[in-house]
Amino acid sequence: KCYEEEFQGHLAKQTRAVWSLAVSKGPDTRFDELVTQTVTYLTTVAGQPWNRGLFEAEGAVQGIIERICVPNLAMRQIDLDAFEERPDDYIRDNIEGSEISTRTSGATSLIRRLLVHFEAPVTQLCLTHCQRLLDEYKRDNSAWQSKYTALSLFMAVSVKGQMRHHGATTLNAGVPVERILNDHVFASLVDGGPEHQPQLKALMIKTLTTFRVHLPVATCVTLFPSLITLVRSRNYVVHTYAALAIDRLVTMTPVSDRKKNILDAEAVGSVFREALGPLMDLAESREYIKNRWPYNDRAMKTITDLLARSPPAVVSPSLGSLLLRLNKLIVRINDYPLACHSGQFIRYIFENVALIVRRRVAEQGGDAAAELRVVGETEAVLFPVFQEILNKQQEDLMAYVLQIMALLLEAAPGEISQTYIMLFNAVLAPTNWDMAGNVPGLVRLLQAYLRKGTSQLLAMDSNLVLRIVNVAETLAGSRRTEQSGIKLFIGLAEALDLQLLRPHLPVILRLSLKRLKASWPRPPVRRFALPIMDLLSVLVGKHGVGVLKEGLRDTSLLHAIQKGFWADTLPKIQSSGRRKAGIIATTRMLVEDESIWADAELV
Repeated sequence: KCYEEEFQGHLAKQTRAVWSLAVSKGPDTRFDELVTQTVTYLTTVAGQPWNRGLFEAEGAVQGIIERICVPNLAMRQIDLDAFEERPDDYIRDNIEGSEISTRTSGATSLIRRLLVHFEAPVTQLCLTHCQRLLDEYKRDNSAWQSKYTALSLFMAVSVKGQMRHHGATTLNAGVPVERILNDHVFASLVDGGPEHQPQLKALMIKTLTTFRVHLPVATCVTLFPSLITLVRSRNYVVHTYAALAIDRLVTMTPVSDRKKNILDAEAVGSVFREALGPLMDLAESREYIKNRWPYNDRAMKTITDLLARSPPAVVSPSLGSLLLRLNKLIVRINDYPLACHSGQFIRYIFENVALIVRRRVAEQGGDAAAELRVVGETEAVLFPVFQEILNKQQEDLMAYVLQIMALLLEAAPGEISQTYIMLFNAVLAPTNWDMAGNVPGLVRLLQAYLRKGTSQLLAMDSNLVLRIVNVAETLAGSRRTEQSGIKLFIGLAEALDLQLLRPHLPVILRLSLKRLKASWPRPPVRRFALPIMDLLSVLVGKHGVGVLKEGLRDTSLLHAIQKGFWADTLPKIQSSGRRKAGIIATTRMLVEDESIWADAELV
C-alpha cells in the first residue's frame, strides 16, 4: 500500500507467478503455509479496485475457482486424521468464527473478495461446481467428500458478511440458499444415524449454524430433534458441533437488536426437556477420560443457556436431579484434577449450580421457611465436597466454591447459620487471600457476612472491623486487587453504624481515592471510577455529606471531587441500583450543603 505506484509495473508478472505457485503445490502438508500465503496475496490483490484488470482476462476467474479454491476447500488426509485423533484441535481450527489461517479459510476469503468485483461470474461458477459435486454424491452415497466440498463452496459463495455472534448477516442474492439448505442439509442431517459419515454430519451442522439468523422460527424448531439425536453421537466433533448448534439457535438474536431473543421461552423450554439428558450424558461420559478428550465445555455452556432461558415451570422438576449430577462432576474433578483440562467446563458447572440455587429460592415466593429449607437441602448436597476443596486448597475450584457459598449465605433468610459462623475465621485466614483467584469470591462472601449478621460477628470478635479493614487495606495496596479492596470498603460502609465506621474513615477514603488523585485532573479509568463512585454514594447516601467532609479533612478536595469526578461519573452509571444510590447521594448533597454546588453548572 505504501509503494503502490512503484509496484504497479511489476504487479501483473508477480501475480501470475504467485498464481502458478499456488496451483503447482498439491495437498501435501509441507506446503500449507506457502499455499496459505499465496492465497492471502491473491485475496489482497483482488480486493483493490485498480487491480480489477488482472482478473478480467478470459479464464482468469474460472482458473482461480477451479484450480485454487475448490481443491483447497476439500477435506485432506491430515484433516481426517485431526478429526479422529485431535478433535478439539479440529474444532478450534474449523469452528464458525475461527481466526486461524488455514487453506480452507484462505480459499473462502478469496472467493468472497472476488465476489466484490465479479459477483455474477463467480456465483455462477461456484454454483455449477456445487451442483456437479452434489450430483456425484447423489450417484454414489459413499462419495461423501464430494458433498463436503460442495457445501464448503456453497458457504464460501453464499455469505457476503458475517459476525461471530450472528453467523451470516449478508447473503449473496444470486445463491438459492433456502433451497440448498432444505434439499441438501436439513433433509439429510440424520441420514444413516448419528455415526454415519461423521465428517459430513459435522459440516452440515456448521452450515445450518452459519445461516441461523436467516431461518424461519418454525424451521429452527423442527431442527432441534435432529440436533439432539446428533448430540448422542459417539464422535467428539459431531456431538460438540450439535451441542454448539443448539446453543447458538437458542441464544440467537436479530442483527439489529442483540437484546431481543428470536426464540421465545416456551420454545426454549421444549428444547430443555429433550436436550438436558443427552447433554449431561456428554458431560459425565467416561469416554472423555478413556480417549483423553478435554471435558466438553460447549455442552455445559449449552445447559447453562437452556437453564437460564427456559420457563420456571419447565425447569423446576429437573433442578434437584441436575444439582446431584453436577455435584458428582465436582467430586470427580476434585478427586482427579489433572483429568480436567478445561477451565471453562468448571466455570459453567458452577454457573449452573448458581442458576439452580437462584431458581429454587425464587420458586418459594418469599416464604422464609421454604427458602431456608431449600438452601439447607442445597448445602447438604454441596458442602461435603466444598469442605474437601477448601481443605485441599484446590485453586481451580476454590474461587467458584467461595462464590457459591456467598450466594447460599445471601439466599438464606434470617441470621448467619452456625455452619458459616464456624467458617468465618477461615475466611479471613491470610493463606486464602494469597491466591489472587480467590479474592473476588472471598470479598463477596465477606460482604454477605456483613449484610447478614454484623451484630453476630461483633459479638464473636470485638476486633472484627479492624481485621476486615486490614484485609481491605492490603487489597487496595495492590493494583491487581485494588477494585476488590474498594468493594470490601463498600461492604463495610453498607453494614456498619457510623460509630463503628468513623475511626476507619480516613484510611478507607485515603486508599480508595489514591487512584483518583493519581489520575487528576483526567477522569480515572472506568473500572476504578465506578467502585469509587459506589463507595462515595453509599457513604453520603447513608451517613450524609458531613461524614465525607470529616473523613477527607479537606473541604477543597471534596469540592474538587464533586465538580470533577462526581459530575463526570454519575451520568455514566448503567446499573439501576448504582444509579439509585448515586441519585440519593447527590440529593443529600444538594439539600445538606448547597455551597458545594453554588457555582456548578447542573444539566
